Amino acid sequence: MKKLQLQPGGVPRKNDTFVHLQSGLTESLTAMCTAFLTHNTATAVVLHGCEFSATTGIANMTPGSIFADGEICKVQAVNGLDMSLNIYFEKSTGYLPPLLYADGNLKYTYAENIYIVYAAASKNDPADLQLGVEVVRFDTAMKNVVNFDNGAFLPSAQDSWRLINNFLGQPPINGILLELDWTAFNFNARPKIKKTQTNIVCVSGEVQTTVGTPIIFWLPIEYRPTQDVRIICRSNAQYTNNARGNGIAEIVIGYDGRVAFENGSLASFNLVISLDFTFLAG
Repeated sequence: MKKLQLQPGGVPRKNDTFVHLQSGLTESLTAMCTAFLTHNTATAVVLHGCEFSATTGIANMTPGSIFADGEICKVQAVNGLDMSLNIYFEKSTGYLPPLLYADGNLKYTYAENIYIVYAAASKNDPADLQLGVEVVRFDTAMKNVVNFDNGAFLPSAQDSWRLINNFLGQPPINGILLELDWTAFNFNARPKIKKTQTNIVCVSGEVQTTVGTPIIFWLPIEYRPTQDVRIICRSNAQYTNNARGNGIAEIVIGYDGRVAFENGSLASFNLVISLDFTFLAG
């Protein structure tokens, strides 16, 4: 680790002193945070925050921090992200008010690199970082770090079940919330979700609706399959002319993150669906 060893006799005041201290801090942080990316293909890691809360496919994101390009930087909060698009991190530099130098000129001295998040079909700039590709979340990164050579994982790396709604004050995992027209069938059947170390997403619980809105909830990027997946679930669905077979519901898990009910020709929308299924995330 770099440090100063000041000697008697009056050390000269030089810019090199600040550069030496700054580079020492940067190297220490880089060494520590690079360890989080071991066994990860990503080049950046979200250290905290950056949680999404979505209700109708449009999400707000909390502020946070990210390790990228050898720096730990703040990430600004943002509202109105379209979760059907890719999420990107864009680096930006901000400055505090300029200082008056001895030569009589005002100059910007205190700079801070931050990241701004946006949703788009493709990058605005090739240097931007995509969540789920160049950027990995800390919890996901650490699961890969503890991967052994034989492919085994520590039991503590297993995801625990998290509710798909904000019941009892528990924050939803990465902003997974039921859509407004859907509710849990009862307290004991509250819908929940987890992802295993092998990228298997597990969903459990029962939901209900009296409106028939197709989309039940949205998945965050790291939980999405690479292509649409269709699953048959138990239900009380009654179809006109028994078109699909009563007592079943077809669920589509979209590569864009939607988890939706394919309603066909329902006789009524007093609908209860059992969400007990698994699928492979991309």
